[in-house]
Amino acid sequence: MKRRTILLPIVLLIQSSVFAQCLTIPTFPSCTGTETQVTAGDEILVGQTKYFYGAPADLANVKMSGGTLVVCKDLILTEIVYDSGVIYVRPNATLIINNVSGLIVRGNTQVYNAGT
Repeated sequence: MKRRTILLPIVLLIQSSVFAQCLTIPTFPSCTGTETQVTAGDEILVGQTKYFYGAPADLANVKMSGGTLVVCKDLILTEIVYDSGVIYVRPNATLIINNVSGLIVRGNTQVYNAGT
């Protein structure tokens, strides 16, 4: 009886500290076609936001260093370095990441995909 009395409070304590880890989806930035466009070899730093809204393209050597990339049209990123930052793929857009050596994603990275 004594063993049950001790285990019950422990079980209740453990159960009450379990929380779901579902995140709220943020509002996607809009694409007006006038924002700063990402180009091959760009480094997107903390506080910077760059967009891709042109004709389908393949951009090489883009480095995500804490900034934000918004994909509004079809884009292929070849040899991306993804240290940190946020990537939004808008509805009706496609993002393909093509790294021959694989993709290493470090901490503080998010990808929100509403595209196809």
